[in-house]
Amino acid sequence: MVWIYGGAFMFGSSTGIEILKFVQYSGQELADRGNVIVVSIGYRVGSLGFLSTGEPELAGNYGGASVNLQILSPHNKGLFKRAIAQSGVAVCPWTIKNNSREYAVEVALKVNCPTDERMASCLKEIDPVDLILAGSFNFSRNSSDPIAYHLGIIRSHFLLPGIISCHRR
Repeated sequence: MVWIYGGAFMFGSSTGIEILKFVQYSGQELADRGNVIVVSIGYRVGSLGFLSTGEPELAGNYGGASVNLQILSPHNKGLFKRAIAQSGVAVCPWTIKNNSREYAVEVALKVNCPTDERMASCLKEIDPVDLILAGSFNFSRNSSDPIAYHLGIIRSHFLLPGIISCHRR
């Protein structure tokens, strides 16, 4: 079983996270209880994984929505026998950002980076802790974006165009 941990693209790890003494998203539990071999994917979350200027220099780097997006991608045809999406799905409004540069600009301003063509190189030089704090938990003015600055960034070739256009509606 390939395990992609959840955490709203903001927190988590392939070894699980402890919340109130309860380990969330641990592949170990699946292996112990399910009598299966578990392969867990590690990926960067928050600003270090999903902050994107929309340009190739800083394009950005997913849980239940990740699983759903993987099975929808034509590039993965034949790679999956079955999938379990436990928390989110590809059509949730928070799954894919269409305005990643706007959020990158807000983060850049918080860490005193320029917002012109130098933004990506400046953001790459910022202390990771400062970058994480600048991009975490923006309880936004926009009701379709209630949690964070940056979540999924999907490159246009990953999904069929119809899926992306449906998501934008």
